[in-house]
Amino acid sequence: MIPNRLKFILLLSVLLFTTSHVSGQSRKARKLFRDAQELVRQGNYPEVKRKLNKALQESPEYIDAYVFLGDLFLLEEDFENSGAQYREALKHGGGEFIYYKLGINDFNLGDYEGARSSFEKYKNYDRASPGLITEVNRYLANCDFAVVAIQNPVPFNPVALPFNTEAMEYFPSISGDGKTLVYTSRNPEGKKRDEDFYTSVKTDSGWTVGRRLEGRLNSNLNEGAQSLSADGNFLFFAGCERFDGYGSCDIYFSYKLGSGEWSEPRNLGDSINSRAWESQPSISPDGLTLYFTRGKSGRSKNTNIMVSTFSPKGYWTKAKTLSDSINNQYIQESPFIHFDNQSLYFVSDGHPGMGGKDIYVSRKRPDGSWSTPKNLGYPINTYRDEFSLVIGPDGKTGFYASDISPESGKIKYYDLYTFTLEGDNRAIPIAWIEGIVKDKETGKPISTEIEIFNLSNNKQQKTLRSAKNGYYSIALPANSDYSLDINQKGYLIYSKNFSLATSKEIDPQKMDVLLEKIKVDEQFILANILFATNKYNLLEPSKNELNELVRFLNENPTIKIEIQGHTDNVGSPASNLTLSNSRAKSVLEFLVEEGIDNKRLTSKGYGETMPISSNDSDEGRRLNRRTEIKILDF
Repeated sequence: MIPNRLKFILLLSVLLFTTSHVSGQSRKARKLFRDAQELVRQGNYPEVKRKLNKALQESPEYIDAYVFLGDLFLLEEDFENSGAQYREALKHGGGEFIYYKLGINDFNLGDYEGARSSFEKYKNYDRASPGLITEVNRYLANCDFAVVAIQNPVPFNPVALPFNTEAMEYFPSISGDGKTLVYTSRNPEGKKRDEDFYTSVKTDSGWTVGRRLEGRLNSNLNEGAQSLSADGNFLFFAGCERFDGYGSCDIYFSYKLGSGEWSEPRNLGDSINSRAWESQPSISPDGLTLYFTRGKSGRSKNTNIMVSTFSPKGYWTKAKTLSDSINNQYIQESPFIHFDNQSLYFVSDGHPGMGGKDIYVSRKRPDGSWSTPKNLGYPINTYRDEFSLVIGPDGKTGFYASDISPESGKIKYYDLYTFTLEGDNRAIPIAWIEGIVKDKETGKPISTEIEIFNLSNNKQQKTLRSAKNGYYSIALPANSDYSLDINQKGYLIYSKNFSLATSKEIDPQKMDVLLEKIKVDEQFILANILFATNKYNLLEPSKNELNELVRFLNENPTIKIEIQGHTDNVGSPASNLTLSNSRAKSVLEFLVEEGIDNKRLTSKGYGETMPISSNDSDEGRRLNRRTEIKILDF
């Protein structure tokens, strides 16, 4: 790929070309050259080439004609022909300035050693431009990177997805459960060439045949570069030249209706969109952060990755440029934020790479800053432009588009491929948790606040709310233990803990919740009241759930409860009874310290006498070691 700055220089060169090697050229050759200069101003490049070739037939040593032809071919990114013309010019005595152009040419062919040789020669040129020297040093750094990368290839075995057709398929996006893939399709031939969205679903037998999304999303206009929300219910995409647009292309969204069809698209507004070009959105797994690409105004076609967050007040904040560690004065585009909400994959030609646009990954640090981008390596990246990449919820399955067949190496229409990322290119695998919250007695759905705590660091991971139909979903990094807590007015506290700390391959997990109304003699387990082995001192992670119990008692001031302690059968019955009494009393004392009237509380230990599971397994014994709350009065 030719940098935009060099394209501008080349365009000026062919428009304002003045001969510097005129001696020995025939009068007819010089006239043909001048004719070519006039024709290039008219944009008639085929005729320009014909004139220059005729000039070379008249005067085969016409250096400027070779350079002029080379520049035209380089502008068109026909690197084989441009390189041949530059080498002819050098063979006939052309100046060292040609080595800069030849270096660009060979770099774009993946000939890194040849490019390095030419760039070094240009650096030693006594009339080398200081501005170009800066660019040359950047290219030399890329050559060094590329040579090492080729010597140390990363695993890469792409496989074509089965729903590819004779049309073009590109810009994949995937749901949080890894089972729905949406992509852009375009028929490059015939009358109808607009882009539309298609979807494929993963079943036990593989990916299904692509199906056009139904509803009002697809139109006779172009829809492309989409991002599917983690729950599969929203689609963010680029729409161009629309009546409600702010610029050439804007970011829109559509949502799935109850019928399964997609709604009429809506423009995201001027907090996201501008008079510039906006495209290639990526929505975070929690739906609260939007990353996208914005083109710069003016002559430059370089692009930045932008970011906007969704305010609790119900609007998108004014988009701002993402970290300088990611954006620079070159091209950054095609962002994809993984479901771990930490790993950002994107395309750039402005960081050390193989040439053209490469794919990189940057990690979001705890303080919100972004790490130095890491090139995904060769042969994922090559001297050609690499396209967009998304990574599945397992953190390792990549989906991308390419116009090069991995089997034959031949150029074709874009198709979609999948491959497995290795090593530190991977994102953190996530578990997709979803379920429905219902009233246990009536079965009616409940919209309620759900709190997820990370038990590994004792911090709140996320607060979310189930929808009107009771549905909730969340992506959780598979490197911790978690608790799910619900404290809905009029219902008993619901508490469940689950472990993802040792999981590597995680299927979507269904966690339906049945809430029980507050009634006398009803009981509920506090799953996250934790003690050290054979101890009754409350561990720090217990405080989160105990605070929920305090809130529950404050919101229901007439309730009286019994705090019950239970153990497994390890140890003597007498010692277990004593231990359970002490643990129940510790909970009572905590509540009193938090202002709960002692008259509303009693505590009692039951030892190993009331198991809820078998004591023959570690899991059964874990379930039996519990703190339970019984409603005595309401």
